[in-house]
Amino acid sequence: SVTGVQTCALPICLLFGRFSCALSRAKRYRNLVVLLYVDLDGFKDVNDEFGHEVGDAVLVEVANRLLLFVVKVVANTLPTA
Repeated sequence: SVTGVQTCALPICLLFGRFSCALSRAKRYRNLVVLLYVDLDGFKDVNDEFGHEVGDAVLVEVANRLLLFVVKVVANTLPTA
């Protein structure tokens, strides 16, 4: 690039910025923070064969499925009245 900064540096900075804020909030309110790292086997092949638009759709679907799973787990662990 013209500036010598890799294009992936900005998303990484945003990720760590948000994570840092989450840690600060958790410390302030005595909550927990969880960071989930997901490595999708064969994802590069999906991007290469079907294009970035399809790859983005796959990522959105994975995120939605993980979110539904987390919501179900949290709902099942909340105390009942």
